[in-house]
Amino acid sequence: MKCLVVGLGKLGLPLSLLLAKSGHQVAGYDGNFELIESLKNRKFTSVEPGLNELLDNERNIDFYHEVPILVDGLQAVFIIVPTPSDENGAFSNELLIEAIRNIGPTIRHHLGNEIKSRIVVNIVSTVMPGSCDGEIQEALEEASGFALGPSLTITYSPEFIALGSVIKDMQNPDMHLIGESDSWGGQIVLECLQSISRKKIPLARMSLIEAELVKISINNFVTTKISFANSLLQISRSLGNLDIDKITAAVGLDSRIGPKYIKGATPYGGPCFPRDTRALAYLFQKYGLESSLPETTEYLNNQHSIYLANLIANKMPNKSSRIGFCGISYKMGSDVVEDSPAIKIMEYLSGMGYRTSFWDDEGSYLPKGFGITSIAKKDLHELFLDNDLIVLTRPIRNQHAFEVEYARTPRQVINLWQS
Repeated sequence: MKCLVVGLGKLGLPLSLLLAKSGHQVAGYDGNFELIESLKNRKFTSVEPGLNELLDNERNIDFYHEVPILVDGLQAVFIIVPTPSDENGAFSNELLIEAIRNIGPTIRHHLGNEIKSRIVVNIVSTVMPGSCDGEIQEALEEASGFALGPSLTITYSPEFIALGSVIKDMQNPDMHLIGESDSWGGQIVLECLQSISRKKIPLARMSLIEAELVKISINNFVTTKISFANSLLQISRSLGNLDIDKITAAVGLDSRIGPKYIKGATPYGGPCFPRDTRALAYLFQKYGLESSLPETTEYLNNQHSIYLANLIANKMPNKSSRIGFCGISYKMGSDVVEDSPAIKIMEYLSGMGYRTSFWDDEGSYLPKGFGITSIAKKDLHELFLDNDLIVLTRPIRNQHAFEVEYARTPRQVINLWQS
């Protein structure tokens, strides 16, 4: 098929390359000129496993920093742009609406000039329930000059992926979720997704608003499991340092619960889980419903960061002690520091008067304008050399190098992700 992918970020670029690898002719658009130039010249690099190899080897794709008007035989448009949270916790569709307005002339050209042509616009960005049937449809019809029907339709098919395993997750998803306004549009999107998949994937097709609710519901269920497991960790320590891994592993053997995401460790973080939890709380409040479940999940997650900071402080009661963090991105395989558990714990320790420093194996640094001073170390050896205690909040890429450094420069170590 002929596909246009709008937004070449951490999800859009892998999706566009996988579509191209699967035999589709892909036009990838992003307004970032420098990004497009680096992609064209194959100078773009990423920490995402497998992405650099895909880019180097794929020639079935063209990159644009302006929306291409002429995409001969265009059938599917995938829009993957940020939908940041607003002050209430809801997702903002501002950038999504802007993207739709930008592609309006392209859709108008093809539907007006190609006989029997039809185009599906697939929204991949996470949106609030009611968005696709509401302002997104309104913006698309206005920008294109065509009403939804036999030649133009909207689908909603968000990705369920984790940074650090995006390509693997896109090829091996737990399900294909498709919200559709017309079945023919859903079928086009399904064929694209199936062409990427490496196995037979369960399919859930439903209305647009039903799919929108499914997306944020799944992530909320996961964050609730994580917070529950972390609460068990706290009570296990209070009962005499019980083995939390044995406890959660046994709980996960119950088929009603399952083993995934039920492990006492660090809080959840990153760009998706916290936002989806706040979004569901807002949705309940909007309709006058009890919102304590997602609110409590978020409260417990924040409280767990304080608990772990106090745990570290109890190990180092002397405020002159220096504490080093090995890895500050929110997970291994990603350089994203948004809602990073390590950074939150560093904040609390700094508020207690401790001096902290860090080294990150993904090349991450503290965000600009960050409120605390924490010194970046140039390598693992310097981190060990200049600190009294080393904290691990997640797995690191080279555990062997860590163990070698520990033998070379012995320090007290707290591993918060593995009891």
